[in-house]
Amino acid sequence: LLSGFRKPEEDKQAGLFEKTKLVEHRADLERRARIQQMIDTGDIEGAHKAIYEDPLTGLLNSRAWKEAEAKARNEGKIFGSIDVSGLGWINDNFGHSGGDALLQEVANSLKAVGVEGYRKGGDEVAAIFDNQEIADKLLKKAQDVLANTTIEVTTPDAKKYNYKGWRLDYGTGKDFDAADADLYAGRAEQVKAGVRGTTKGAKPYGVVEAVPEGVEAGGEIEAPKVAEAKDQRKTEPSAKIAE
Repeated sequence: LLSGFRKPEEDKQAGLFEKTKLVEHRADLERRARIQQMIDTGDIEGAHKAIYEDPLTGLLNSRAWKEAEAKARNEGKIFGSIDVSGLGWINDNFGHSGGDALLQEVANSLKAVGVEGYRKGGDEVAAIFDNQEIADKLLKKAQDVLANTTIEVTTPDAKKYNYKGWRLDYGTGKDFDAADADLYAGRAEQVKAGVRGTTKGAKPYGVVEAVPEGVEAGGEIEAPKVAEAKDQRKTEPSAKIAE
């Protein structure tokens, strides 16, 4: 008989879930109304952007990805799975606004080198390339751009910090699953080379506080420089790899 009753915390969680779904539904209705208004007023470009662009990063969104993925696979394109080391660390220490800033800079680094990226959802970013040579060339350029990007973040007590040395990881393959597996194989090689930790949510090796010239960086010790382990991507992971 008692199995039919829910605990107060379960009722609370269920209520929050329902409220979240309601908010999302209302937001979707408002978005659809805005798009329809754009179409009615002749703003076709604005409507297309609202339908296919991710509002946080400016990359193409999951809807655009679903439409492009099957076509690219049929045409034998190369898929890229793209991720940044340190998103968990920055979220834990500086809140999701810091994580959003990092995701935006990942997007900016891709745009800067001419990569048309897709934000599939959360921190999942994908791309499609004509061939392997182009994929490696552009993604390595994007790695360089992000590594030299300084990101400002703010702690809950309003202290501001700047960090640089971010590492863009990527894998490639004949479909997204293969590219994602390649990405994690590359991260396993980084662990073997001693340039990547295995503690989830830890500060990534290579990320350092960026300060004005002549000013000490608050006593932080610079982590080991990232070695060129990216190209050794084909072995299976031998340790639990930090995100």
